[in-house]
Amino acid sequence: MADIEQQARQMLAAEYAQLGYSTGMAESPGTCRLSEAAVRVIAAALRAAPAEDQVHCIRLNINGEWGSFYLREGVSGEGERQNHWCELTCNTSFGTVGYYWGNMGRPAARFLAKIDRGYALNKLWGADAHVFDAEVAMAEARTVILSKRKAGDLNSEQARDRWDDLADHRPTDEFEFREMVCATDWLYAYLCDGHGPIGQVANPQAIGFWEELWPAFIAELVANSEPITLATVKPKPGPMIPSDRLPARAEVL
Repeated sequence: MADIEQQARQMLAAEYAQLGYSTGMAESPGTCRLSEAAVRVIAAALRAAPAEDQVHCIRLNINGEWGSFYLREGVSGEGERQNHWCELTCNTSFGTVGYYWGNMGRPAARFLAKIDRGYALNKLWGADAHVFDAEVAMAEARTVILSKRKAGDLNSEQARDRWDDLADHRPTDEFEFREMVCATDWLYAYLCDGHGPIGQVANPQAIGFWEELWPAFIAELVANSEPITLATVKPKPGPMIPSDRLPARAEVL
């Protein structure tokens, strides 16, 4: 609130200076009733003004990998209710991804520079942040057998039977693995009991994006970012208050 009022006083003082009047009437609260009314009108206009959006376009070419990052950010509200938002689109050699953050609590450069890999990739890549790996899935299925045998839930014969069940299958993709699960009662029951999915690993394309391009993007964004503030309302040419209504000297309250 105080910042907006101060900005309004500065704008009015600049107008007075252009007209040859004392700027003290605008800069010093309580000096002039007419000036105080003008400050209130200007401040109201500033509060109603939308925030200026900033647009960043960052293009990178690193070790044969390339990326075009388009980020639009802005701020709405004021004071404690000030809300920072941004929309990020990344068109890269690793894929095209994006996300909209509606309330970051700080400018985009500061916010994005602090997030970790898991959070960033889950937001940007969504469901594609992880992919299926058949070898990992089979290894995890064998780990289930060993864990249950160690816990005493299976005897040695039961554990061997389940191990042999897995040995009879060689899935190469997620479809074949699901077919195997449907044909294997104990594994099907295990996964339906809230233990799935298995075989999920970080998407290599997402990891490459994070390791090869993201650090350079953040460095460029931080280096080229400016503070986001409420839009400045520029007065129209000519005096904001008719000259014949301006006091010849300060009207003391």
